Amino acid sequence: MAEFPTGWFYIKSILSKKVIQPLSGSFEPTRLVVVDQKFGDEAVAQLWKHENGYLVNKSTSLCLDYEHGNYKRLGDIHICQWHRKVGKDAHNQKWLYRTHNLIACNDDINRVLDIKGASTLPGVEVLLKKLETKQGVHPPNQRWLLEVQTNQGIPESLVTYDTDQITGSFAAPVEHVNPWATLDDPGEEEPGQGQSHYYA
Repeated sequence: MAEFPTGWFYIKSILSKKVIQPLSGSFEPTRLVVVDQKFGDEAVAQLWKHENGYLVNKSTSLCLDYEHGNYKRLGDIHICQWHRKVGKDAHNQKWLYRTHNLIACNDDINRVLDIKGASTLPGVEVLLKKLETKQGVHPPNQRWLLEVQTNQGIPESLVTYDTDQITGSFAAPVEHVNPWATLDDPGEEEPGQGQSHYYA
């Protein structure tokens, strides 16, 4: 089982070094975007905590969610923040941290957080997209560092981008075998049914 760190952390793009926060820092349910990283008291909207599969925003207490709850729908599937759901309704609010710095939804581990258009600009929306592999490598627009905040309000380490992993940040887990179950019923068309047992 892949694990998120404890405490508050930034979700930082390997592609752009920008971090996820609600659009315009909104306290209401809204889409999520990537923006320049902030520190101290200004960082509150950019910090997240893992709670039994949920990713909870520090500023709003709302959960990372994907719109409409159907990962098989056509068109862009936007990542948003929404009020916490329970039971089967929470299927689109449960997340896994996979190897290679992938954040996957519990409905389908091959659907991951992605930056729209692989853009490096601030304000670009975060989407849920099918995992891509190019020449055996997942693209950086689908890969995320989890940068843990210290008690002093700054990340454990700021800038060491010689490799994908920031020194001192939370390391992605190593998969020796695939720890995620397949869908309960491979023919099941209704999202939210697969792996509903993963988080109690």
